[in-house]
Amino acid sequence: MPFSFKTVNQQSQIVEDTLRRYIYTTPKSFLELIKLFKSMLSKKVKHLSDAKEKYELGVIKLNDTSEMVAELEASLKVSSVEVEKIKAAADEQAKIVGAEKEIVDAEAEKANAESAKCAIIATNVAAEMESVQKDLDAALPAVEKAEAALGGLQVKDFQMLKALNNPPAAVNQTFHAVLHLLSGVSPDVPVDKKGRLNVENPWKASLKLMSNPTAFMNTLIAFKGEIDADKVKAGNFAAIQETLKQEDFTPESLRTKSSAAAGLCDWIINITVYYNVFVSVEPKKAKAAAAKLELEAANEKKATMEAMVADLMAKLAILQADF
Repeated sequence: MPFSFKTVNQQSQIVEDTLRRYIYTTPKSFLELIKLFKSMLSKKVKHLSDAKEKYELGVIKLNDTSEMVAELEASLKVSSVEVEKIKAAADEQAKIVGAEKEIVDAEAEKANAESAKCAIIATNVAAEMESVQKDLDAALPAVEKAEAALGGLQVKDFQMLKALNNPPAAVNQTFHAVLHLLSGVSPDVPVDKKGRLNVENPWKASLKLMSNPTAFMNTLIAFKGEIDADKVKAGNFAAIQETLKQEDFTPESLRTKSSAAAGLCDWIINITVYYNVFVSVEPKKAKAAAAKLELEAANEKKATMEAMVADLMAKLAILQADF
């Protein structure tokens, strides 16, 4: 305070010397000075207090932030480990899905190839069966002629023949051929152990067949079915080839001797034509049967592969859903 008094007096003296003006200092002036000092001191204290408070708050926030950062760093480390585990599991799952998909694609390709194979076999089977049916259809006119020949026979025609003990050679030859064809088919025709005709007197055996004309006719009518069922031996037709080659073995030639023999001759010729066609298609039928078996096996394999592919697709779908 004395310093202030001294300074004011010095400045008052300078003003007096310079301006010729005398400045008075009173106790009030010093009181105002003290008041000013106190006001300035209060402001300074408040400023410092505010600065201190801000600093303390800043320190607190910095500490809180440091703690939060530390927590975040710790959490990030844990999350990073979890992410790495999940990523590793995802990569492993992706490998499994990829491997399963490759298996599915490979098996599906095999199944498609098997389907194509089945389609080709089915086409071949259809072609073979169509060819067989076409050949058999071509032989139907011969069957119709054979049936027509039988349709023209009358019971009385056989009754007339039954009265003959020694028929014409052509008639005997015709019935002999019939016996050959019915060997192993009709129980009334005697055969040896190999199923071949075994008679000493063909005409006597023929008379036995004609003892029941209706049954005899039914046996002849059913003969085509026996051929279709593959119950007629090839030797039966082989045994009558020499007879068929004879020029006078015709319905027209035999009609002058016996209408029954003429009808049987016509039947023999036409049923032989049908048999020859039937035999000619046997290789085709065998081929078609083999193709059918192959087709069944292929279809079974195809069904198995399709079921396996469906199972693999279902498993793949589950893996993809989990992935």
